[in-house]
Parts: sequence; structure tokens; C-alpha cells
Amino acid sequence: MGSLISGDLVDAIQYLEAALALIDAHDAPAHIGAHVDWSICHLKEHLEVGNTVLDASVRSLQASAPLSH
Repeated sequence: MGSLISGDLVDAIQYLEAALALIDAHDAPAHIGAHVDWSICHLKEHLEVGNTVLDASVRSLQASAPLSH
């Protein structure tokens, strides 16, 4: 199960990196890009240390700062 979660996190990182590129390309407010960039770094850190459990700070960020269309 751990490798499935790790694969999902890698996929999530790729989607976030693509989102960050779009955010940067469309001159979105800097704080939005900063949230996405922080999420990418945080997920990579979890992968590097082998911890595949997302902590409350990531869930809180997702709940408090959803991207709008």
C-alpha cells in the first residue's frame, strides 16, 4: 500500500507543478503560487523521508485556500 500512496503523491506533485506553471503564466496573485509551491515542497519532503501520511497542515491548506476558476 505504501508504494501506491507514494505513486499517488508523485502524481499529485506533477499536477501541482503543472498548476504552478499555469498560475505563473497567467500572473495570478503571488500568494496563490506560494501556497502551491509550499504544497509541492511539503509533499516532496514527505516522499524523501518515507512518510506518506499527509499531516493536518496540508489538509488545512487545501480546505482554507481552494483554487477558484
